[in-house]
Amino acid sequence: MQVTGANLATGLLGRVCAAFSVNPSGDQLPRWEYVTTPLLLHRETAILNNWGSEGWELVQVVTGAEGGMIAFFKRPVAEG
Repeated sequence: MQVTGANLATGLLGRVCAAFSVNPSGDQLPRWEYVTTPLLLHRETAILNNWGSEGWELVQVVTGAEGGMIAFFKRPVAEG
């Protein structure tokens, strides 16, 4: 993932790339990359729209250990 101003502004916490896998029929399954970021109070919509504009799909929002909200996103890994 290329780090952009939008990524830094939303407080990127971590990123994990999923392993390549094949389903039982032998077809290749898509590879995904993931990112987590805090959802800052009163900035939730802007943060979600920034990530969405870069192709990230919101998967889940959870309450973090310190009480803030954490958003989990995924997008297909670009082949090549």
